[in-house]
Amino acid sequence: MLTKQCTNPKCSRVKPLTEFYKDVKAKDGRTSRCKSCYVSYNTGRKQEKAIYDAINYENNNKEILAKQALHYFENREIKIIKQKEYTLNHKQEKALYDATYSKANPGKVNAKCNKRRAAKLHATPPWLTKEQLLEMENIYIECARITEKTGIPHEVDHIIPLQGKNVCGLHVPWNLQILPAKGSDGNRSKGNRIKM
Repeated sequence: MLTKQCTNPKCSRVKPLTEFYKDVKAKDGRTSRCKSCYVSYNTGRKQEKAIYDAINYENNNKEILAKQALHYFENREIKIIKQKEYTLNHKQEKALYDATYSKANPGKVNAKCNKRRAAKLHATPPWLTKEQLLEMENIYIECARITEKTGIPHEVDHIIPLQGKNVCGLHVPWNLQILPAKGSDGNRSKGNRIKM
């Protein structure tokens, strides 16, 4: 039986030729390392490659996100203007889409409304006095009066949003303000963000 010595310093054993992979470039037609050494070497290389790929992916991802953020901030005003123009030019389409979506997805719409209502309930502290609850009611009444008087829709806004990304406010009188519903300083353009 023909044998061969493995060239891997950690192995260096003499094994039968069947323990070596075929290699047409080698003089004897077999690889210099035995099959078990090749398997362990390739397994290690695969793990190294997986780690390398993961690190590279993370770095590339961070770089892409940084470029996107920079592009957004450099072009923010232009994007806001374009978005407002689009909204103004497509009011009927948007209204039709919203109505169609609401009819087709009543469960999702109800879930969203109930989520908002629940957040409001959980954000109303039980320690509020009757006077403070009355003060909040008066803010909503005043908002309706301003809307009726001016003809411009106004809404009661939470200064610190109830469902903010980084912080959540409370449904208390000192966290309420009256804002126009639309416009650059409007409640809907503010969304769930804190406006400084």
